Amino acid sequence: MKKTLLLALIAFSLTACADEKKPTFTDDINVQSKTIETATLGESCETKKCKSGLECNDEKICVETVALKNLFCPETQDPVCGRKGDYKNGYLNECEATRHGAEILYKGFCKVDPDVTGDCKANITRIGQCDTEFTGVEYNGKNCVEKSVSGCDAEIPFESIEACESTCSGFIKSIFK
Repeated sequence: MKKTLLLALIAFSLTACADEKKPTFTDDINVQSKTIETATLGESCETKKCKSGLECNDEKICVETVALKNLFCPETQDPVCGRKGDYKNGYLNECEATRHGAEILYKGFCKVDPDVTGDCKANITRIGQCDTEFTGVEYNGKNCVEKSVSGCDAEIPFESIEACESTCSGFIKSIFK
């Protein structure tokens, strides 16, 4: 039953990603996106990004993202949104999020946070398990930098270096007052 629920969640995620006509948050701010070629479990991630749900290890090989392999979770369906690094993803329940090493953000499926737009403290964050690459700009504390992430959608603070610099130049001055 656990496998059936997991497959249903994955199918739902992939179906949502396949809907090309559905507007997304990133459509509103003209962020560039494209489908990318990815590496699967055990393949090299030296020149490709790992398929969603996998991560690139120190040896540049795609590996599972499960952090606690010996933690066995109930099959209870009580979705939560969790964050691991620059990745927000939905998990079957709190235990599954913990098993994958994710910080639990809130109950329910992950949503784009519109307050990220124009926020000098916000990072670019990928959402969901799709192989679409999004490119935007974030402020790293010193400079505005372009960054790309892959997922079904993304939280993008700025659509251009210029927009970031014009907003965050005042942010920099306010920190040092």
